[in-house]
Amino acid sequence: MAKTDVAERKYFFDRNNFDTPRAGETAPAVFSEEELSVEKARSLEDGKRQGMAEATRSREKQVADALSRIAQGMATLFAAESVREKLFEEEAVRLTAQALSVIFPILNKRYGMDELKSTIREVLRNHEQETGIAIEVSSECKDEIEALIAQTESLKPFMNRVKIEPKDGLPPGDCRLIWKNGGAVRDTGHLVGEILRRLEQLLPPTMPQSAIKEENQAGKAINPSENADTIEGMAPTGHGETP
Repeated sequence: MAKTDVAERKYFFDRNNFDTPRAGETAPAVFSEEELSVEKARSLEDGKRQGMAEATRSREKQVADALSRIAQGMATLFAAESVREKLFEEEAVRLTAQALSVIFPILNKRYGMDELKSTIREVLRNHEQETGIAIEVSSECKDEIEALIAQTESLKPFMNRVKIEPKDGLPPGDCRLIWKNGGAVRDTGHLVGEILRRLEQLLPPTMPQSAIKEENQAGKAINPSENADTIEGMAPTGHGETP
């Protein structure tokens, strides 16, 4: 072969076999069909397992998020229900107080005199040993109380021991009975005021109570005389007993 031919030729395929590894090189791995099938099945199984694990984590997160939203919603619902119950309770108490302020004067006007007579009758019967009893009533009730004592057989012994004194400051239906060591008072204003105060105590402390307080002003208690204590309705003191 001439030099010129060697110089012009770039590749010497007739001298070198490029299909065989060179010195220091590793021959490429060769897999059989069976090995490839095993690796493919293993890869599919790994991918399936990873996919199922990811789906499980995603589903668990969705369930946890849903439960969290449900818990928040239930907390909001319970809080709203608690507020609603308090508002309904407050409205019921206020309605009761308003109804009382309207109904009580009507009932007292209709039945107050009967209650007054019954109170005086019972107190006098329970204090027959007293030598002197002063009965303070409103001016418009004086004649009926005198007639009660005069016409009631069991009260006739008190005719000379009872002194009926009209008091312009006393509302109809109220009275004071005063004897030597005690007395008794029937104070409807105090009774109404006490009921309204009890209703006021039913209201939550954080809620406004102005309506009840305004109603409470309607029940002004009458200051009893020096020898008599004011108690709900008709409550004697000293030797007295509750009629």
